[in-house]
Amino acid sequence: KTTATCSDGTMMEASRFYRKAEAQRGIAQRAHKKERVRTIHAQVKNQRKEAHHKFTTHLVRMHGAIFVGNVSSQKLVKSKRKGMAKRVLNAGW
Repeated sequence: KTTATCSDGTMMEASRFYRKAEAQRGIAQRAHKKERVRTIHAQVKNQRKEAHHKFTTHLVRMHGAIFVGNVSSQKLVKSKRKGMAKRVLNAGW
């Protein structure tokens, strides 16, 4: 449910940007408005990028050393859990 969790308990909440934009994207796709669909995808991309940037900037300012664990996003995408793949892909890894 979270994109990242630090050892001190700080969590980066899972981004819901794509889920929020799904309805708008569906309307634009059914209306054959390709430019609007591209715009919606670009907005989601920029929102994810900003959220990641804010979280990582906060981490760097608060801590001296940062260690990353071994996580395979491809294995998480292939998970059998309902909705897990969509959440992992939505995280923007």
